Amino acid sequence: MANFVQLSIILTTHAESAQFEKLLGGILKFQSPLLEIIIINDGAGSSDSLFIQNAIKKSANERVFLFEHEQPAGRGLSLNEAIAQASGNFVWAPLQAESLNKKLLLDFAGKFISDEALFFTLGCSVPKTSDEWISAAKEGKLPDDTHLVWNRNAIKQSSLFFNPFLKALHGSEMAFRLYRKNTWRQTDTFFEAADTPAKVQVPSDPDFREFLYTALRYHQDDVDIRAILNYLEAPETDNHPEEEVILQSHRYAETTGNDQDTEIKSPDSLSQADLFPESQQNDHHRQEKEIRLSVIIPTTAIGKQPLESTLLHLEKAVDHRTTELIVIDNASIDDTFDYLEQLQKDEFLNISVITHKTNCGFGASINAGLEAATGTDILVLHNDVIISPNCVEELKQALNQNANIVLAAPIVDPVKIKAQTNEQEISDSFVLTDRVDSCCFMIPKSLNLRFDEKYHLCHFEMDDFCRQITENNQKIAVARNCVAEHHGGATTGAMGIQLTPLLKWKNRERFNSKWNPARDYKLPAQGSHPDRFEKLGPPDNPMAPGSRWIQAVQDYLSDEVKTEILRGSWTEQELITIVSTLLIADERELLRTLEDRLDELDLAPALLILFVLYYFNKNIYSRCRHYLEKAGDSHPLFDLYRLKILVADKELEEASPLLNKMLKKYPASPDLIHLAGDVYRQAGDEGEAKSFYAIANQLDPHRFAADDTAFEIKF
Repeated sequence: MANFVQLSIILTTHAESAQFEKLLGGILKFQSPLLEIIIINDGAGSSDSLFIQNAIKKSANERVFLFEHEQPAGRGLSLNEAIAQASGNFVWAPLQAESLNKKLLLDFAGKFISDEALFFTLGCSVPKTSDEWISAAKEGKLPDDTHLVWNRNAIKQSSLFFNPFLKALHGSEMAFRLYRKNTWRQTDTFFEAADTPAKVQVPSDPDFREFLYTALRYHQDDVDIRAILNYLEAPETDNHPEEEVILQSHRYAETTGNDQDTEIKSPDSLSQADLFPESQQNDHHRQEKEIRLSVIIPTTAIGKQPLESTLLHLEKAVDHRTTELIVIDNASIDDTFDYLEQLQKDEFLNISVITHKTNCGFGASINAGLEAATGTDILVLHNDVIISPNCVEELKQALNQNANIVLAAPIVDPVKIKAQTNEQEISDSFVLTDRVDSCCFMIPKSLNLRFDEKYHLCHFEMDDFCRQITENNQKIAVARNCVAEHHGGATTGAMGIQLTPLLKWKNRERFNSKWNPARDYKLPAQGSHPDRFEKLGPPDNPMAPGSRWIQAVQDYLSDEVKTEILRGSWTEQELITIVSTLLIADERELLRTLEDRLDELDLAPALLILFVLYYFNKNIYSRCRHYLEKAGDSHPLFDLYRLKILVADKELEEASPLLNKMLKKYPASPDLIHLAGDVYRQAGDEGEAKSFYAIANQLDPHRFAADDTAFEIKF
């Protein structure tokens, strides 16, 4: 029992910096076999990252696990990642706790070990009815994540997740889903909360509406459902007081009566007439109006839930009489097909569906939508984007600013493209840029450009499309008075795209070779060896560097230079620069001689990834395992290659639990699904193996070719 973790404490970099630093410093002081600390650095700045790493190094706590994201995924996805890694019976994900009391915290961890409560509230309570929950959410009176502790032993695995589409209310939203079972407990707290204990800020309108979607999905009572729909149907939720919602729900109850034969619909059985009443009412007008706007949305893998949220918001932002929706279903493996079929039956937004047997990628999907579109303007959306109600009109105005503007995009939250951030002090309503994010943009139907379909899954397609525009002396504008909230990773996260950096490298190589074909690789004539390698720069694809890059390195590595490199005394950074160059150039003899010097160094995940890929591709698993051991859990890719080695070595007893763990986190990863096929084949179940191979081919036909003997996926 002394070595059994009871409480997993999860910290993410979404708290205010000052609060996060206090919280991290306080918790890292605790050392106990009952505790583990999981930190998710969700694409925070370099200063935050450095602070975290220094704090961990100074701490004597040995049960600290750090996971770092190159790009922000959001608190919801970060918390879900941490839960997948947690081993404690209880999970606590605080945001603003101060004056932590170690004794009280450990007392809590031991006190409730056999308790069947799903969750615990610390120093506060939760509402008792659905109306009270909704009202409290709207007014910011629900407890924040700091005041909630989750019992992993009591909560079903299918219910233990945080909503990735929220920016706040993550814990309260999950508590709302669980409280109806009436198995929660209030207990004393073991900390002081900063500012206002047990409260959160009033949520943004998108967060409040997402909270309402949760209520809609998880409530069975017809009166409750109608009350929630009244909130959703209100043009401005702030102008729709709770009393009026309750009153309307009672009116609805009176009209339906209490007849026991009355059909009560569950959230799963609600028709689109219930969810999209306004568009249903306008059915008889549609044929009388000309289609002016075409909306193209591609979806794939497990994309129904984000798509549903996207369409609920889209419906409020367009004219139902003059809009057509074109959904491209790239071989989804969830119940997206049935959902789209229902939308077609209800003629939601004049919907048409283009179904592909395999995932043809973003570019090919949009091209198919462009060919089918009949509107004057075309709006392209990812399936995980929430647009503001004025977005369509603002983008149209941006296109009309100048005849040379052929693409308009909104402010995006979050985004790395400077012109689309909301942090700049720009008074102009429209600004020009040379590239925008692909998650939301509008073009005229008359634009005679198409996406390059040779890019494979996720990377550089939009960069290429924007480059086509600018090379054609046309312009791209950002409309700064409208916003698109992009819940990035809702689909690609489930597909485990971050497990396969090769996809990005190959697409980057194609982009640069297409637009910079005369690129030359030369080492400068002067400088130290590391300086020259640094100025040469890495190739676009380090696993396939190209003959010109390799030739430049090989021409430089004379016997004299090799001797100087071996005998030289290099700083840590210089040594890493040399080793990286030798690895990419496949100078293995010289590389192996220098590798021993790396054993005492704390290597960055980027270099460790190169070593793991390099030795795995050469089937040298002993060296691959060496770097996997050094890597720990610093990047999700490392577990994938641990799994690949276990499968290659036919160690199925160890491979199966790791595979199951990863599939829970990345249920639509073609790499993992293909490995599942390998496991079944090795176990002698050829039928199951073929079905998994077929699904892997559906999701990524470029890397996982169809097996002629595999099952055909029917539509």
